[in-house]
Amino acid sequence: MTLRKLINSNRGRFAIIFALLVMTQVIDVASTYLFSPMVNQVSAGRFNIFCSLLLIQFALALVLNLAFNGANYLFSKQTQQYLHGVRDRMADHYYQQPAGLSEMTNHFSQDLDTLTYDYATVLFYLICDVINALMVAASLLSFHWLLLLASILTTVTSFAIARLLEKYSNQATDQLSAASQHFLATIAQWTAGLAELRRYFAKGPYQKALLKSGQELADRQVSRRKINSQIQCLQSLSNALGTVSIPLIAGFLFFKGQMSLGGVITSGYFASSIFSVLENIAGSYSYLNSTKSLRQQLSRLQESKKNDNLQPVNRMAQIEIKQVSLTHGKQLLSYPDLTIHAGEKILITGDSGSGKSTLLKLLLGNLQSEKGQIIFKDAAGQAFQPDPYSIGYQAQDLVLFPATLAENVTMHTPGLSADPKDYLKTVGLQLDPQRQITPDDLTLSGGQKQKLALARTLSHGFPLLLLDESLSAVDRAGQDQILRTLCQLPATVIFVAHNLSPEQKARFDREISLAKKEHV
Repeated sequence: MTLRKLINSNRGRFAIIFALLVMTQVIDVASTYLFSPMVNQVSAGRFNIFCSLLLIQFALALVLNLAFNGANYLFSKQTQQYLHGVRDRMADHYYQQPAGLSEMTNHFSQDLDTLTYDYATVLFYLICDVINALMVAASLLSFHWLLLLASILTTVTSFAIARLLEKYSNQATDQLSAASQHFLATIAQWTAGLAELRRYFAKGPYQKALLKSGQELADRQVSRRKINSQIQCLQSLSNALGTVSIPLIAGFLFFKGQMSLGGVITSGYFASSIFSVLENIAGSYSYLNSTKSLRQQLSRLQESKKNDNLQPVNRMAQIEIKQVSLTHGKQLLSYPDLTIHAGEKILITGDSGSGKSTLLKLLLGNLQSEKGQIIFKDAAGQAFQPDPYSIGYQAQDLVLFPATLAENVTMHTPGLSADPKDYLKTVGLQLDPQRQITPDDLTLSGGQKQKLALARTLSHGFPLLLLDESLSAVDRAGQDQILRTLCQLPATVIFVAHNLSPEQKARFDREISLAKKEHV
């Protein structure tokens, strides 16, 4: 977020906001400026004129209040419109480059809240204060140039303090964002197993973990406020010296006969006003700078990076797996050299921990091997980098959406070759396609959820299917029906399983059995 981007989100509205803010500050300074003639009229005994000026002050205060609140409302709309665009661009970024749930939640909630309250809101009042400071400075100049000089020297000192301590406020903001992300991750990790915690009466570790992470977040929040308060304290000291200097100079000029009594009193009001405003400006500057690194980080998250070198996997003629190995935890996983041809039906078996699921993630590109390589080649023998989203993949952890069964199959994709009802029938799921479900729908069995996810994969006609224990919860008759369908597809199928019968295994072109390797 920057001022320019905020303005560009709706230039016409921002022009109105700026005009209203200028009006409010002109009225505020004019109202204060009236103190000089009011004091002079009282000194001269002209009570009627004094009352007239007082009524003018009251009318100006009413107009100021209406204009300021109108500007505040419009600026709030401007900010939310801009943040809506930020959320949209961040959503697109995470669609292309997924990240952990706690990271995304932190950026979409805590970090955008920080921008709202510590950048946008602060920026609004900063604009008000800058306009006010310029108006007051012009008023002081109208009394005497020495008054303006004193205010400029104080301003420079105050901003120098903020600039020197900017690094520390930025660090505090970054640490707060990291602590918030860690707290959200802790919540997600522990609350996912609340049922098990209650079953074993393990409330203590759960509370301890949340309290520890929550305390770290609270400490970071306090630390950030402490640093900003220290900066503001130093700036307040500088402004206090300035507040004393202007009336002192004005009194000197009065005794020299260069200012009226009303001018001295009014300049005192202006001195109090300008240094209060300058203190606000310096504090706002510190807050704005404290969000600099966060704004840069969120700006990067609004970039949608697409790899133009990715090719659709339907070009694939074969996959070559050569001397591939990696360390997974403390387990060394290594794979035999393989060549998988387009259209083959490959069954991957092996003991738990032998790397069956990991192999699929390597093929998909979700993991990178430490040694060796996986090469996709076309019919001409040329290697290419496959688009992972042109590969059908069904993980063990199924993903369902709060929508109808049909929408869970089609994923709202227009132009599918057949009705979703046909795909549900293909996998043996005899349910109403318009039935609404939820991601954790307890009315669906594990086998039904697997069938639904498989129907989704089949409906999109992927030329390469990576299926990880996709039928582990399906009964034997259902497995037979689905395996018969899978092995008749023109697609290349790589199927991970560990409980198939000899007859079911015989449907595949090849079985590749992986062995568990030694620990490292």
